[in-house]
Amino acid sequence: MSHPNEEVVRTNSFFDALKAQHATVQHNNFDLHSALNAEKGAVVKANQTISNLQSDLETTQSNNSNLQSELRGLKREVADDKRTLSLGIADFKQWMRENSVKADKLISDPDPSVSSSDIHHVLAHNALVKVGLDKWSSAYEDAKK
Repeated sequence: MSHPNEEVVRTNSFFDALKAQHATVQHNNFDLHSALNAEKGAVVKANQTISNLQSDLETTQSNNSNLQSELRGLKREVADDKRTLSLGIADFKQWMRENSVKADKLISDPDPSVSSSDIHHVLAHNALVKVGLDKWSSAYEDAKK
């Protein structure tokens, strides 16, 4: 059997080793706790970033939807304007044809109540309007392409 002092020394050594191990575990526990808190902070920050990005995405999608709606409206307006202009051009060309026929009739069968200077004025006006209309019509057709 061992001597009681040896037993006390071994027990003290064992307790000292346990204390040292306990200190190491506490130190490691503190380090792990610190690392865990840092990770929690990083996760909170990442979640906030994700939340911000989701909010930005929703805003962008809403803006995109609004812009698409506005674009559809503008396309409808442009189509309506094109139809209106086409009808206006057709009406104006018809009016020009009718005026040309009237002017031709005034030349071929003069009306004594209309002076020749009035006839020349109407013919000159019709010619200028036709040249302007042809140029505008050509530019309009080019713009439609």
